[in-house]
Parts: sequence; C-alpha cells; structure tokens
Amino acid sequence: MRNSPSANLEPYDPEIDCTYKQRCRKQKRRSQSVGTTSVADIPNDHEREQRERIKMHRDNQDPPPYQPDLDENKAMMEFGIPDLNKLTLAIAPPTINAGHFEIKSVMIQMLNVAGQFGGLPSEDPHLRFKTFLEVCDSFVILSIPPDAIRIKLFPFSLRDKARKWLNNLSTGSITSWEDLGRRFLLYFFPPTRNAQLRKEIASFTQNLEELAHEAWGRFKNLLSRCPQNGLQGWAQVETFYCGLNSKTRAFVDAYANKSLLT
Repeated sequence: MRNSPSANLEPYDPEIDCTYKQRCRKQKRRSQSVGTTSVADIPNDHEREQRERIKMHRDNQDPPPYQPDLDENKAMMEFGIPDLNKLTLAIAPPTINAGHFEIKSVMIQMLNVAGQFGGLPSEDPHLRFKTFLEVCDSFVILSIPPDAIRIKLFPFSLRDKARKWLNNLSTGSITSWEDLGRRFLLYFFPPTRNAQLRKEIASFTQNLEELAHEAWGRFKNLLSRCPQNGLQGWAQVETFYCGLNSKTRAFVDAYANKSLLT
C-alpha cells in the first residue's frame, strides 16, 4: 500500500537504533524531572533571561587580584614585639619658624622646684596651672611664640595620674596651647567639682576659735580654687560677713564704723 503524499515522514536515519535509545533516555529524564519539580519551581521566561544575564556578567568579570596578608609570614613571637611607630604623642609639634629651639635643663629644674601636678583630688589644678605659666613666662626666646614654649614644657609639669591622662589622649589630638589648657582644666576640674566648691563658698562659716584673718584667708582660698564662682565683689563680701560669728561680726562693724547690713 502506497503512503499518502501528505503524511509526515521522518528522514532516513542509518543509526536508528542509537537514535531510538537516545530519545528513550531523554524521555525518561524529562518524566523524572516533571515528577519531582512543582510548577512553581519551573522558571518562566523572564527568570531565565535574568539568570542568563547574571551568568554572562559573572563570566565577563575577572577574579580579584590576590592580596597576601602582611602578617601571614610573621612568627608568633613577633606579634608581641612593641611597634615603635605606634608610640606616638598626643600633642602635635608646634610650628616654630626659628632655626633652632632647645629646651634648657634650667627650664626642667624650675618646673621640678615649682612642683609637678599629679591629678590627686587634694591638688588644685588652677594653682598648678598658674604656677606653670609663671615659670614659662620667665623665659623669653626671640622668634619663639610663648604658646610654643608652654606646649613644649607642659608634659614635664605632670606626673602620675596627670601624665597618664595626657598619654591616653589620641595621637596628635592637641594642636594648640588653648586646646591643651581647656582639656586639662575640664578633666581635672569638671563642672561637678565647680558646683561643689560653689556650695562650700555659699555655706561658708567661721570655725570655732578661728581668728578673723584666718577665716578671711580660708574664704579667699575657696574663691581661688573656684574661679568660676559667679560671685561679684560685693556678693563675696556679703557671703563672708554672713558666715562670721557674732563676736567677729561686731569687730568688723566697729572697724567700719557701722553695720554692713543695716
């Protein structure tokens, strides 16, 4: 019987057995894939396109160059050796236009005689600061700004806790004498200490068997320890007068030829 001319005939395949086996294997894999994959897992055309683009982008990128770790060849003991480059100072070196500047030994000796500041609660940071300025102002060097001398000598005026405070500041964080002085006073004379001294001034009273001039000296010492006391001259006199006992107050009134508050 002759086939119809409209029938779809397969082309002649001399290796029909091999072709048949290949088609069977493909059909088996396709059926297994359909059986284990849900419809939601099958990517649509848009997802396939996105994946192809990502793959092409990855294929076109070169891998990053290898960067060896600088410490990978170090021995264990080398990690415990101090790095001298990290032992830096908090005070940035001041700009000095003069050709030569040298700290003389007499400068250090005078600071030692004046006394170093250790940062103890019993020490007065304002008094130490004034003493330091007096020592520095006794040296006048041509072409050297006074602030440069102060900032160079200041570390030699500290010891113990105060020296540790300076060493713990960030490297090069202090760039001027004004900044150094502000940080020093803010750390060793915080607002809480200022408030406490203001309370002591406001509640000042003459001690038992304390003479008038002794009470006045103690009151003036409180004022000098707290420069930011906020009291004007008349208010200071009034606070001191009100803190005196009746006997000393009568003596003051007699000396003034009248009562100060009446």
